[in-house]
Amino acid sequence: MYTSNSNLREFLSNHVTSLNEKYFPNVFYWEGRLQSILGLSQRLPSSWKLKYTREIFRLGDGGEVALDYMPPQLPRNQEER
Repeated sequence: MYTSNSNLREFLSNHVTSLNEKYFPNVFYWEGRLQSILGLSQRLPSSWKLKYTREIFRLGDGGEVALDYMPPQLPRNQEER
């Protein structure tokens, strides 16, 4: 762990003990993004997963911006019948 803030370094060292342990990723998660995606999908119960829509906008300079949003939900008494 590297930080120029000594107070932050001391706090993290004392309170986040896993930072002091050697990390061994699962052999199936050889890459950081894959670890994030698969790890999150395994930790969250399906009832917690949000249904969202993603739109990707391509910019004139070649970059991209992704916008994630959830469609509005009607109150239970106004739902379509």
